[in-house]
Amino acid sequence: MHPCAMRLLMSLMEAILLLAGALSEEELDESVIERFGRYADAPLPLNTAGRSRLLESGLLSEYQATVLLEHRQRAGTVRSYTELALLDGFGARTAEALRYFTTLEGEAVRREGLRGEALLRGSVRLRDGTAEAAGGAKILLELPQRASLFWGSRYSYGDARYSPGSFSASYHGKDGRWKLVAGDFHARFGQGLCAWSGFSLSGFGTAGAFGRQAQGITASHSFSTALRGLAADAGFGPVSLSGGLYADGLRERMDGKTHKIGLGYCLNAVYRWQWGHAGLSAAGLDGAPACSADWRMGGHGFSWSGEAAWDFRGKDIAALTSLRWKPKYGIEAAINLRYYGPGYRSPLSGAPRASGSANRDEAGGAVALSTAWGTLSYDLCTKPSEGGMGHKAILHAFHEWHAGPVTLMPALRAVLVRRSWNGTPLRTDLRGDIGATLGKWALNLRYNTVFCRGRSWLWYAESGYDGIWLRFSLFKIDNWDDRIYVYERDVRGVFNVPACYGRGWSLSMAANRSFKGKATRHRIGFRASYTRQFPSEAGRSSSFEGKLQYTIDWRVHSPYGSRASP
Repeated sequence: MHPCAMRLLMSLMEAILLLAGALSEEELDESVIERFGRYADAPLPLNTAGRSRLLESGLLSEYQATVLLEHRQRAGTVRSYTELALLDGFGARTAEALRYFTTLEGEAVRREGLRGEALLRGSVRLRDGTAEAAGGAKILLELPQRASLFWGSRYSYGDARYSPGSFSASYHGKDGRWKLVAGDFHARFGQGLCAWSGFSLSGFGTAGAFGRQAQGITASHSFSTALRGLAADAGFGPVSLSGGLYADGLRERMDGKTHKIGLGYCLNAVYRWQWGHAGLSAAGLDGAPACSADWRMGGHGFSWSGEAAWDFRGKDIAALTSLRWKPKYGIEAAINLRYYGPGYRSPLSGAPRASGSANRDEAGGAVALSTAWGTLSYDLCTKPSEGGMGHKAILHAFHEWHAGPVTLMPALRAVLVRRSWNGTPLRTDLRGDIGATLGKWALNLRYNTVFCRGRSWLWYAESGYDGIWLRFSLFKIDNWDDRIYVYERDVRGVFNVPACYGRGWSLSMAANRSFKGKATRHRIGFRASYTRQFPSEAGRSSSFEGKLQYTIDWRVHSPYGSRASP
């Protein structure tokens, strides 16, 4: 049987990792989970959405969007995900991952009207005889392809006050040719050297991490920090123009914190042709900007992208280029070269990097090979100002066996990191996982050990049934440099990756259930966890946390069918 004719088993988190280009859950953040969760609730219509909406979603690359639009013009609607997998640039695994976030309903069939979502969350934590409270609330109203209105705020443990939170309003012009956004927004241009706000994936663990999928201007529907101001974009045939003004520090000031407010801006122009695009960007904060030129070209298994930038204030350059190649089904190779000067200081820079949180003072290259059995990558970098060397090698192997109704999924991962400029010894991170499923039942086992300052280890076993999970963990981590990050299941929309440190054990339970009505859906999430810390030099305290969340979604259908937007 041709691989494209097979339905590949893939969980929601596996689909998110594949489309985000990440190797494991620990590499993601809350905003990514919220974005994918939004499309899981309101799928993107692949047969009616236009180019601007396809790119804005971040689910498809420029090349994939072009191939899809040409197929729609030439052959009509895509009738199945098997057909989608046969299109150049997609493949079976990508098509399978897109099942969670898209729909293939045809033109004039969808009846989209007002869609709404409201969320209310509360939690309590007990530690050292002290109780702390936290909570959150948000509401989203949306007319698909026309307008949206969002507000969300949360109160974290230790906060002195409940902040005004995040808010945004957007309006799309007729046929989706232009868009206005007021409030919180993201600007993601090119490969991120000049302007890429919000989450930026660090490292080059998979071939998918070697290239960015620019989304332009998008309204923020997340609790996470975004740019706050006014933004717009418009399309004129093959040319797209985007720009925004934002008040840096305004969110902190509105939250009651003392913070200097500055005026920032970002601009972008893109020219698109059949198999690629070229763009110009500029971004600045209270003064001289950084400017860049970027490109992306692809076709028949190849994708070449890059960007070169100059910072007028720091008087330094930054540049990167990546090449991805899919010679056959299930195999992908990638190579990256980059140089970020010590003086480069673009305020919105967010390109891929190996170290630090800013695109400066780094030069290096990376290679990766992904197959149906796993991924192998290596990154070599140096700090031009200090001369130190950095090495990072990753081997991730996995497989899937089927024995009747039982599916077994073993995986091994080894990560070796050495960076001479910070004096940290070679860090060796070894992890083994075994997953098993039987209908709605699931079982996961993990053992993770780290050698760096000393030796640390973490072990857990978890079992799940139809959205209800129970986990038990044991850990011994005596040095902060040997800490282990582990993804923990939580209520829907919460991304929980704590740094395990100290000695002890933990027990947690997470449950998320959904109840559908004719035009509404109610979801209840619950999580309870207890962590017992034994006396150690880490000085960590035992704690208990309980969390409860309620979400309601509703739709008011329109009597008219939708049309494809450009």
